[in-house]
Amino acid sequence: MNVNLNQQGMLAKLLAREDLTIQHGNYPTAFFDPKSRVLGLPVWKDTSKALYDLLVGHEVGHALYTPVEGIAQFTRECPTIPFDICNIVEDIRIERLVQGTYPGLSASFRSGYQSLAEKNFFGIKDKELSKLSFADRLNIHAKCGQNISIPMSGDELKIYDRCLTAKDFAEVIQICKDIAHLVGKKSEEVSPPGAKKSDPADQAKGEPAEKSQAGEDEAKDDSADKPEAKDQAKADAEDKAKDQAKADAEDQAKADAEDQAKADAEDQAKADAEDQAKASDSNVACTEDSAKSVNQELTSLTAKALEKAIASLVDTTNSTTQYFIPPSKECVRKLIVPYKELLKARCNRNGYVDAITSNGAVASIAKSKAAGKKYVSGLTREFEMRKCAHQYSRATVAKTGTLNMSRLHGYRYSEDIFKSITLMADAKNHGMIMFVDYSGSMAQTLGHVLEHTVNLVMFCKSVGIPFAVYGFTNPHSGSPFMPQQTHADTEINLASLSLLEIFSSKMNKADFSLAITQTLAQAYAYTTRNVHPHHLSAPQESLNGTPLNECVVAAHTIVAEFRKANRVEKMNVVFLSDGDGSGFGRHGSEHVSWHSTRQLKGILNGAEIAINSSLNEFSILIQHLRKTTGSNVLGFYIPSSTGRAISKAFASTKNVPSEMVLRTKYRSDGCLTIKDGFGYTEYYVLPTPAGLAISDDDEFGSDIDVDAGNVKKSAGKLARAFIEFNDNKRTNRIILSKFAQAIA
Repeated sequence: MNVNLNQQGMLAKLLAREDLTIQHGNYPTAFFDPKSRVLGLPVWKDTSKALYDLLVGHEVGHALYTPVEGIAQFTRECPTIPFDICNIVEDIRIERLVQGTYPGLSASFRSGYQSLAEKNFFGIKDKELSKLSFADRLNIHAKCGQNISIPMSGDELKIYDRCLTAKDFAEVIQICKDIAHLVGKKSEEVSPPGAKKSDPADQAKGEPAEKSQAGEDEAKDDSADKPEAKDQAKADAEDKAKDQAKADAEDQAKADAEDQAKADAEDQAKADAEDQAKASDSNVACTEDSAKSVNQELTSLTAKALEKAIASLVDTTNSTTQYFIPPSKECVRKLIVPYKELLKARCNRNGYVDAITSNGAVASIAKSKAAGKKYVSGLTREFEMRKCAHQYSRATVAKTGTLNMSRLHGYRYSEDIFKSITLMADAKNHGMIMFVDYSGSMAQTLGHVLEHTVNLVMFCKSVGIPFAVYGFTNPHSGSPFMPQQTHADTEINLASLSLLEIFSSKMNKADFSLAITQTLAQAYAYTTRNVHPHHLSAPQESLNGTPLNECVVAAHTIVAEFRKANRVEKMNVVFLSDGDGSGFGRHGSEHVSWHSTRQLKGILNGAEIAINSSLNEFSILIQHLRKTTGSNVLGFYIPSSTGRAISKAFASTKNVPSEMVLRTKYRSDGCLTIKDGFGYTEYYVLPTPAGLAISDDDEFGSDIDVDAGNVKKSAGKLARAFIEFNDNKRTNRIILSKFAQAIA
């Protein structure tokens, strides 16, 4: 089966519940990256639709319902229980949940597991099912219970029912503990007794000593109870020596009996200690055997066999295609240097105060502000008129259903006897994001570009358009401003990108005014070099490389979030650069640039993108940005020479005139506008750096002699001169005028 990476109908429904992206690739196994919310799935070969739906549904179930810290939590709370049983219980839970959410998957799960059993993916062919471990029987009963009869006791079926109704992962852990207790209890019932019983013969070893002691006491008492007879005194006296000898013999016998009893007691204590040690050893052996038995019962060979068999379905033959994971939103946010940080860092630079308050800088800033404000005011009026004209051109007339009494008399010959209203076309809420190249090659041009940028943001502020302007460059290697980030394997590498938030409609009045002043001061410094730009720029604004492709990738996230936050209906994205970017790579041990392979594939902003090294990767990225964000994407290119301008325009698209025609038009207009050039909605080839300077002619003046005798002729000359003056003003502020035309 050839899997469609653009998602099948079932996958679209699965992804409808939350921000989850499914991405197929040449991965050895399925994985889920919780940071980027990307579920990576292998490309499986020789799979039916039911089996494919089963595999995808199972992995999506884990992504949606299994907590990220689930394994660590189980290991922490159940260190002696094999993880196999937790995996099986959790599989039962998430498969029930995903089938409950998407009932159409139930048939796919039944059919898919039946086919896996028929292919012996569980490894149970020719095995006696009753002798399988509890984990294996629970696994097979849950997955194939409708097709295979598995012997289960009443207690085990109750466990299965609890797995089926488990609500969360905490309940899964408790079920695993209860299973271990149940299996351990059964193991103790069938195991031999742990304690060795004492031999009755051993207990009889102390009897002789006890008898001897009792006999002695009895003899002593009898002797004490005999009566003394006066008649026998003489006879006893005669036998005194004999009796003394007998008493001495009895005392000796008593001492010997006590010594014997003591020795026997010591022997008994030693024997008891030996018996106790033997019994303890027996208990330890029994405990180890019981734990081993529980471990075996909770280890699943069928789960391991299934995992190995499914791995054999992965198609690894397509080695010419590499797959990537999109950067997370958190990763992109960390690339941005906020405007507050830039404003503060500029003010803290050595020499900042002297540079921004120098006579030349103050005069230039004041003049640029005044001229820009005057031009923006006129362009704002023009924009509003164009917007109104656009609304009126699309206005519709609707009947109200109420009779127009002044037309009622004409009911015989006209149906138009009802009152009507004019419905104006809804005006769209615009938004603008601009990305400005802060590469080293822009040093000679950046001054003019910054002045144009100020005019653009002033216009957006005037007409109430939400806006943001970012400079893009490379952070210097080892820079303290480079954010420390963690990345998933095969994630697009944006480590070479830094985004400087120069302007934002979120700025308050004070910050916006300060940003205008600082930016115009930088423009003065870059243009005249009377002041060094270093004193007016934050350390992060140091000019470096041109990570244009990385910037377009990051723009997918930035534009989508900006549009949502500002409720923008008509989004406009502007890229301004004087050069080209280079191919980017991926994070991980297998860092592969797309130039080293024929194709790079992945899901970017919710849609698949395939970039071939034989094609223009930048054009593909721009087209993808337009498609996935629904934006009007404009490109402004600053050529280093006229020849470079014509060459770039000619290469931008197949639908362009000849180079001769382009050259003629470029010389006459000072700019080329190419529709769909390099994937942009409109691609503008601007004048060379010298032609970007904004002139000082803000007031209309003419040296035309007015002929009093021919007022009509003089008026015509003045009109033509005024039109030419306005055209020159538009050319001077070409970026702003082109933008206003594009969004009107």
